[in-house]
Amino acid sequence: MEEFKVISLPDFGEVEIRSSTTVGLLFEYESNFERSPHRAFFRLLRSNLLSDSIDSFSIEDINFLGLLLAEELEIAENYKESFQSGAPPHQAFAQAFKKSDFFEHTQRFRDSFFFSSAAMRAIRKQLEPPLGAIKSIQELVQPSLRNFEALHLFPIMESSFLRQLSEPTSAFAWHRKMLEEQTLFPRNLLPEFSDFRLGAAQYTSLQIASSRISEISQVLPSITRGLRLPHETDRPVLESLSQAVAWSAELSLNTGLYFRPTSRADDTESIEDETKAASEAILHESATSSILYVNATVAEVSELVEREVESRIQPLFERIQTLLSPPRFLDLLQQFAQSVTRNHWETFWIPDKSQMIPSPERFAQTILSIFIEGRVGQIAFVGREVRSGPGFVDVLVSFLGTEHLVEIKIVGGNHSIGWAESGLDQLDEYMTTSGKHRAYLLVFDGRRTQRGRNLERSYDLENGTIEVVTVRIAFD
Repeated sequence: MEEFKVISLPDFGEVEIRSSTTVGLLFEYESNFERSPHRAFFRLLRSNLLSDSIDSFSIEDINFLGLLLAEELEIAENYKESFQSGAPPHQAFAQAFKKSDFFEHTQRFRDSFFFSSAAMRAIRKQLEPPLGAIKSIQELVQPSLRNFEALHLFPIMESSFLRQLSEPTSAFAWHRKMLEEQTLFPRNLLPEFSDFRLGAAQYTSLQIASSRISEISQVLPSITRGLRLPHETDRPVLESLSQAVAWSAELSLNTGLYFRPTSRADDTESIEDETKAASEAILHESATSSILYVNATVAEVSELVEREVESRIQPLFERIQTLLSPPRFLDLLQQFAQSVTRNHWETFWIPDKSQMIPSPERFAQTILSIFIEGRVGQIAFVGREVRSGPGFVDVLVSFLGTEHLVEIKIVGGNHSIGWAESGLDQLDEYMTTSGKHRAYLLVFDGRRTQRGRNLERSYDLENGTIEVVTVRIAFD
């Protein structure tokens, strides 16, 4: 529930405003204030007010509200300076806003942050139908869903996504606040999550029969069809079940308990009790088989629904698993290097190992693309020979909202270590034209011996850092 507080404006008097501005409203302002500072500012003020009375505010009232917003963003001094210099409140706030930590960090982390936000919204959207089906079955019979994989994933998704955003969240508290406001925490995907996580208790046979008779009567025909049971089983089961519920309800009014008589001292009442006890025994015997049938049938349906739901959203869970613990891109390249060196180095050579295959760099591009798409293809885009300024970078990987430049060089055969070093200059130029500050040089080393000169693991150049990953494809 949103919280509001009462403040007193200089001229208008008391109004109710939000206790704190939501990050969603600030992001909306940030998206529009440069194009239309007046409209964006007053939309922000209106959204913070409980009542739409802003048209009656004086310039002093507007300035007072603008200063409150500036204090919340820790830009009050900048706002005051601009306002005292003659700028109207909306311009003063816009000028101060550009100097805020919020604006700075929003620009810096926009791509990676919005990628995670969009990913979680997509996950939530895809989960709604299957979770709705599970919730419907739960409301019918409260099944145990301990084996449903989603329930094991939800508790760790919250902390994992926050770990992915550790840099922006540690550097800037507003990002953490936005995570909460945008319901990115997976526990908010399902309002009844605590019931699912703790495991709802199974209803007893009689509770199912007495409190859910209408729901069972509605779904029983479809249940029998789904289980391929004879259609004629519907009516006798429902009739006996309805009769059992009616008798049980009547008895419960007198005794307060199912299937238990109340003993009394009076002889006449004792006779009544004995009669009722006999009736209860008959009821129990006749109703038990029907109730057990319903229990077994509904349990089977729950299992069928769980299996269907799991099969439908298993690809989604695999994507979530990757998002929960995403590898660093450098780690991916190192894993690729280890895999090629261990299992596939011979594919770079003709059968007698006397020389490399034709176009080894193009082959290296291909197997790198296949490896990355196989590992993280659901959350990554891999492009080959992508233009970057005047040249073409060998491989461009868009992974978790960030683009990674990869240049591939072959050493050995007709190419010396100097050919690999030329990739450093190429990547330095690519970083200039692309605005990136990190790139990767993947060197396939086909020399028979490692006694020659080798590249360092990383280089700090004028335009950024280049990480070098070496893939050995030849041995003594």
